[in-house]
Amino acid sequence: PLSSSDFQLSHDSEAYLAALGYVLLEMQSAPQPPRGHVIVTEDWDSPRGSRHFTP
Repeated sequence: PLSSSDFQLSHDSEAYLAALGYVLLEMQSAPQPPRGHVIVTEDWDSPRGSRHFTP
């Protein structure tokens, strides 16, 4: 059986998650493109990248 200590994060993991959360917050606060605007994003699985429409 797993103990509670197995689910505790190290300080490095906490710092990483805090930085990740900050980046996500910055992305959310960034100005959004107009509705229906085509966004070209990098796709690690495709050399051409992926295209999708904003909702």
